[in-house]
Parts: sequence; structure tokens; C-alpha cells
Amino acid sequence: MAINKKIKNVFRGSIEAEGRRLSLRGRWSSIVAGWSEEPRAVSRRVAPVLVLVIGMLWAGISLGAAPAGLVASMRGASTAHGMSLHSGDAVQVGDTVVTPVGSSLKLQMTDGSVLTLAPGTRLTIGSYNVNNGMRQVSLSLAQGLLRAVVAPASSGDSGFEVSTATGTASVRSGSADWFIDADGGTLQVGVLVGRVELTGTSGRSVTIPAHWGTRLGQRLAPVPPRVWAQVEFDGFIRRTECCQSPQPTIPAPAGH
Repeated sequence: MAINKKIKNVFRGSIEAEGRRLSLRGRWSSIVAGWSEEPRAVSRRVAPVLVLVIGMLWAGISLGAAPAGLVASMRGASTAHGMSLHSGDAVQVGDTVVTPVGSSLKLQMTDGSVLTLAPGTRLTIGSYNVNNGMRQVSLSLAQGLLRAVVAPASSGDSGFEVSTATGTASVRSGSADWFIDADGGTLQVGVLVGRVELTGTSGRSVTIPAHWGTRLGQRLAPVPPRVWAQVEFDGFIRRTECCQSPQPTIPAPAGH
């Protein structure tokens, strides 16, 4: 994957890569303060450090941030921390991914899970830790609709949760395919596969099995789950359809 790099203001110790700033603490003067070497000798000391940092940026390494996934496909213009995203770009822990109205995005995560952001969605990746079959994921949905197809986890201690201003939804099965929709002060959760626990700010929780759904208002307990009609799921499925190209029209054979 090509990585755009922009290095500027080196003597003040600022490097930007992919729109993320790596702060080299202290000014150039503080780096060389107290050194008695000639400027040429100082340059020989500092140059390897700059080469190392620049090489890490070429390799796509961002200090202080962990990779969480890649942009698998997209429709329209989406951003992470205000920077435009493109297919194949990496998303990292700490990124806030935004899909404006008219845009949608599909993320392939490091554990094999797939996240689809509907138009008008704002999602922050709080943590995405995958190690030795254990998974600990924390996402924050400020607004919009998210479909999470959660890949199987081999460890029973794994966690996958999405928090909102109204409540928090946590996967309570090894894998799941589910929706969470934050619309103003109302939260809806629908589960196609697996089990999801929804906890309101009141502290009360309900468990939602496959083919069931529920809703939650601010400062209220979750409504008891019920079986959802297929039409209720269809609305969420349509909103999270991303990047599907129309089937080409095959011309009829000549003479027909």
C-alpha cells in the first residue's frame, strides 16, 4: 500500500505521515545543547535518527497506535481523524471513522471480523487487541448504524463491545452478526446470529438472542426483547449494504 508522506518543519522536530503527527520532543537546539562537536559532527549523530524515523514511516509504522484493520471497500468519501480514506488504507486504535450522508464503508479487522458503517455514522476504535486467540474490542458509536459480523473467538475470555451515549452492547457468544443503531437518544439492537447483551445507563441489562431485537431510550431500562419480523431486519440490511456494484446487463444474442 502506498503511503503518502509529508515531512515539514524538521528543525522544530515535527514529522507528519498520513496526517498523523509524530512529535519529536524538544527543538533542534535542545538536541544539540551541551554538545561540543562541530555542526558537521552533530549532523552525523542526528542523521541516523532521522533516517530511522523516516524509514518507519515508509514502512507504515505509527508509533503509539496499533493497527486494527483495513478499508475493504467503500462508497463515497469517508474519513479517519479528518483525513480521507481509500480502499486498502489501515485504520488504527484511536481513529474516529466518519461516513457522511451518502457514503458507506466496510472494514476488515485484524481478527477477521467485518464492520460495515452505514451513511451518517461516526465510530471510534477505542481498543482492538487480538492475541493468542483472545480478543478484547471496545468501540464507541456516537451516531449512525453499525453492522458487526464478529468472527469466532477461540478464548472464552474474549470481549467485543460497542458503547453509545445511551447504553452498551456486548457480544455474549463466540461469534455474532448483529446491528446497533444510535439515533439521537434512542438505541436499537437487532441480532441475526449469536447473542448480544444490552445494558442501559440505569445498569439494567437484557440478553438478545438470534432473530430478536430491542430498543433503549436515555436513562431508561432496555425494552424486553422480542422476535423481529424480517422486514425490521431488512431495513438495517439495506442501510448497511456497501459497495455493491450493479450486475452488468448481458446483451441478447444477435437475431433474438
